[in-house]
Amino acid sequence: MTPQPVAESVTSLLPMILHQRPASVALIGDDTGAGLQAICEFPVDTVAAFRVDQAATALAKKYVWSQTDQMPADDSRVVMQHVAAGLAIRSLKANPRDVIVVDLPQTCSAGGQDLYTLEFYQQVHAGLKTGGIFCQRISEHDLGGDVLIRMISTVDSLFDRAIMARVSSGDILLIAGPVDLVDQQMLKRMQKVHVASVLARSGWDWSQLAALPVVDTHDAFGIFEHIPRLGPATVDNGWFAFSLPLERIRRANKSEEIRVTFAPHQRRLADAAPMSKEYAEFARRFSAVVQQAEILNGFPDQPMPYRKSLRTEMLRNPRPAVEQIVDGKVVQNADPRDEYRKNYFLALSEAVLQAEAGFVNPRVLNRLNEFAESYEPLLSHFAHHELIRIHEATEHPRPAMEMRHRLDTVYFTEPGDMSVRQVADALDQLLDDPEILPTVEARFDHTNSLLQELIKRWESRRGYKPLSSIKTREDTEISIRVTKSALKQMQIWAKELKLDPSAVAMRRRYLNHQLISPLREYESMVIAHQRKHAVAAAREDLQLPRESDEHNELSGFPVLVPEDALTN
Repeated sequence: MTPQPVAESVTSLLPMILHQRPASVALIGDDTGAGLQAICEFPVDTVAAFRVDQAATALAKKYVWSQTDQMPADDSRVVMQHVAAGLAIRSLKANPRDVIVVDLPQTCSAGGQDLYTLEFYQQVHAGLKTGGIFCQRISEHDLGGDVLIRMISTVDSLFDRAIMARVSSGDILLIAGPVDLVDQQMLKRMQKVHVASVLARSGWDWSQLAALPVVDTHDAFGIFEHIPRLGPATVDNGWFAFSLPLERIRRANKSEEIRVTFAPHQRRLADAAPMSKEYAEFARRFSAVVQQAEILNGFPDQPMPYRKSLRTEMLRNPRPAVEQIVDGKVVQNADPRDEYRKNYFLALSEAVLQAEAGFVNPRVLNRLNEFAESYEPLLSHFAHHELIRIHEATEHPRPAMEMRHRLDTVYFTEPGDMSVRQVADALDQLLDDPEILPTVEARFDHTNSLLQELIKRWESRRGYKPLSSIKTREDTEISIRVTKSALKQMQIWAKELKLDPSAVAMRRRYLNHQLISPLREYESMVIAHQRKHAVAAAREDLQLPRESDEHNELSGFPVLVPEDALTN
């Protein structure tokens, strides 16, 4: 029901895709377990999982691996050990691997400084088979450009090719391997079903993976054609290691430093690969991803414009026809991916027509639900919205399924989505029928999470000028009402779960300070604006002189919550 942070799975997923035939893999770290879960989706022979923290393994079993058909810990291909990273990497020399992944969240800590030295990378190189690929996650928001240049210079001194890929803010992947590290078949491998299933857990499409910005040392016009390589970081020179904590606390605009250092030399991962016929499909799908983001970010609580975008995409940009030999004749048929979109509209039309009559056949509902289960940009996410509308129009035939669709629209949307009614509706259904979630713990956690999402949505609206003062006032009233109801119910659940009363009280104060109080203040501003507009309208009716632009309903409208109202 909730998305997996993309960096946690892509750290293991990307090197597995880049390698042409990975058979043996070593994974060091991976506290959340998402990386091991991703690797087990591939047809590999052996996986050596070197985990550092036994408590983290227990949490991974409970919350991550339990969501799959087979737990990685029970997979016969997986050999799991709890050892230090240094011991793990040294043990690989006797049994080299095709892929080595290091995912340890301690870039600037004292225990992690040796993981970025020449000596460590020499051990990694010795533990790889010929043509093997190494990937290391750098999870740190406060590193400047010079530090990252030092890291990639160190790796590049040992491997034939190295790239840095930025997955998200504060998460960078350092990947190294042979000259053909990024080959012509990469985009084709990204489209495999098991890759799609891993990315779908984070709400991503494979085209987003191919569009990751990378800095490539093999690029003829790349970074080292303009910036000199730095000397490798070594154990006998402790300057680099001891400077990492100082770099972390150095006050500067690190994001701008990284942008200035890397932006002129970066390109998309798909552009780093030799041109192939799959590139056209990448461009097509990524365009759909961009359109989906524009709709979700630009139309709060109004996702239906996607229908026009999807129809336009189908009509103006169809894929080439597929030629088949039937009875000795060449027959041209529509591409199956275009047929998939066409079948979606047929299923949607049938469901909507039945919903207008007040009842929908379960078979029709299941058929439409299938389009929401497998990720397709500009389609599957909005299928959840359509299914919610159908449930609402037919007296909620399957409340549990409806709740899953609501949670999907809230959790798997774009970061800039400003929709608040979707969150409020999900809270309303959960509070009205708590039994749709199996445990009190799940009810408390989802209610708490949805309230935090509501705060995030209102924060996103800062500086946004709404289209209707009436709708905005309704949004504030609904948000205040549902938040108060949720806090009351959470108090009851907290007692059942025997949670610390002081922690619950602190959370209540936070929600009052961050959500209820600012919205009440904003609501009073909206009411004052509406009264002012009503007076202006009355003056217009009486043909009295009016002031400047008072006749405009949104003229002078308060720009949502005051700038400091939703900050600590």
